[in-house]
Amino acid sequence: WTEELRLESAHGDARAQWTAGLFFQRAHEDTIENVYDPALVAQLGFPLYKGGYLYYQEPFSALDSQVAAFGQIDLRLANPLTLTLGLRYGDTGYTGRSFYAGPVVGPPVSSTGTLWEHPLTPKVGLSYRVDPDTLFYASVAKGYRVGGANPAVGQYCYGGPGSALGSIGLSQVPSKYDSDNVWSYEIGSKTSFADGRALLDASAYIIKWKDIQQNVALNACRSQFPANLGTAESRGFDLQAEFKFNRTLTAGATFGLTDAYYTRTVKLAPTALSIVQEGDHIAGSPWKANLFSQASFPLLVYDAYARIDFQYAAQQSDVVPAQNPLDGRFGLWSPAVPVQSYTSLRTGVKWRGFDASVFVQNLFDTHPRLTVNQDVASPSGGTPLLYVITWRPRTVGLTLTYHH
Repeated sequence: WTEELRLESAHGDARAQWTAGLFFQRAHEDTIENVYDPALVAQLGFPLYKGGYLYYQEPFSALDSQVAAFGQIDLRLANPLTLTLGLRYGDTGYTGRSFYAGPVVGPPVSSTGTLWEHPLTPKVGLSYRVDPDTLFYASVAKGYRVGGANPAVGQYCYGGPGSALGSIGLSQVPSKYDSDNVWSYEIGSKTSFADGRALLDASAYIIKWKDIQQNVALNACRSQFPANLGTAESRGFDLQAEFKFNRTLTAGATFGLTDAYYTRTVKLAPTALSIVQEGDHIAGSPWKANLFSQASFPLLVYDAYARIDFQYAAQQSDVVPAQNPLDGRFGLWSPAVPVQSYTSLRTGVKWRGFDASVFVQNLFDTHPRLTVNQDVASPSGGTPLLYVITWRPRTVGLTLTYHH
């Protein structure tokens, strides 16, 4: 459930324009994962659990709730100069319940955890309008991601200094993890020309990320848990252009360049492998480009259109934590972020509030290895069972919408 009450100033020519409101959200999610294989259980010599479950999980229940108050004012300091001040205060809560069992777990594990936080996120901006077609701006803002509770782990994770937990200096899994937060600093411009037929937006930014929510792998007992570990920084810029050639044809493009990396080495114990090394990059394409073109034209008595979108992402050559032998997530099989290209088409007609269209997604049926996970991982190999995630194959479909 999501509800928002918003009040806004009504006089567009007033020196101060303001917005204030209340936000409420209640999100409940159940997740379930069961591994049922009686033959494998018998082959491994495990005792049967509920007739052959290798791993059995009752629905993990997670409840996120949030109440927040927010406000923003745009104050015109002088005719071309506007100051923006914003603030949001939230009361956030998380409750999680878990139960799972099976021969790979040991005795059944049941746990409940809660977390309450009160995030405060400010925003400050300054904009300068040169003329009706050109605007320059700068902004500083804080963002956050709510934390959560950690489920308990099975008995095979315990057992002294040589155990999965003991090897990283822990006797228990932390009961919770807190929110992480970012500070973003951005400058940019928005411009239109050629009588409004051409638009050009540009921006450059720095984002500083703290208390990052990262998974800590307990490979020896096939478990993991999230914790607040380390800091990172991201720098980049974006360009967006759009041009309307005539009443029929419009085309546009976006280009983005990003350099995102960890700024601190994180170890859970002096003798343990690191989670990340300073200088490790965050997995992601270093640059991306999107192109589109759309034609609108009459077809009999209808308004018809046709559109093509092309997305391209470059391969990442920088080392990420899963490729660094000094990190505990290192695996010999871990791939780099691959080159990605994705094309989609859509054509349709509109009449009396209806919009009927035919679409093709992943036109050329590309299937890059986006991520690869190992069934049971170890630096020297682990099991040969790998899970490879890619895009959905070429998909053709029909969409019908109605707007009243």
